[in-house]
Amino acid sequence: MGGLFEELLEDHLRQHVVGFHLSDADRQACAEELPALIRRYAR
Repeated sequence: MGGLFEELLEDHLRQHVVGFHLSDADRQACAEELPALIRRYAR
């Protein structure tokens, strides 16, 4: 499960948090999804 979590986290960060093609509002919304992603897969 650890490897899957790492891949999901890396993908989310690359595509949604640091994605230059996103507006500030979209980037903020994606950044807010990150804690939920971590909680879901850290169990």
